[in-house]
Amino acid sequence: MVARQLPPLKKKPFLRSRRKGGRPRSDGRLAFGAILWRLRCGGTWSQLPIRFGSASTARRKMERWSHGLRLEYAWRAFLCQQSVAELERWRDAFEASGWRGEKRKFWRYELERIWRDEFAEKVRRENF
Repeated sequence: MVARQLPPLKKKPFLRSRRKGGRPRSDGRLAFGAILWRLRCGGTWSQLPIRFGSASTARRKMERWSHGLRLEYAWRAFLCQQSVAELERWRDAFEASGWRGEKRKFWRYELERIWRDEFAEKVRRENF
């Protein structure tokens, strides 16, 4: 599963004495898994499988992370851990998707650009 493969992000220590109540934070790894599912499958947030948690939470985290470059950091870390066969599956997913040019899906374009610029050459070298 994706959650076990990602390096942990540095967090501030959670001190019980400073907690003010409220809902506990949602798991960022589940949200990243939801983003990867959406990127690979091309589904909408409303079609998100239950195993990824709330679609609105995942969408909110994706929007927040994409503005702060955390999404790009996590995407690069994820791709560095993938085998060549898995990188080929990502290439096939990008080639099969028909979302190019949509302004609202700029985050997909950015993640594909990172894949293309930094990891596509690795797939080409392994195949020849």
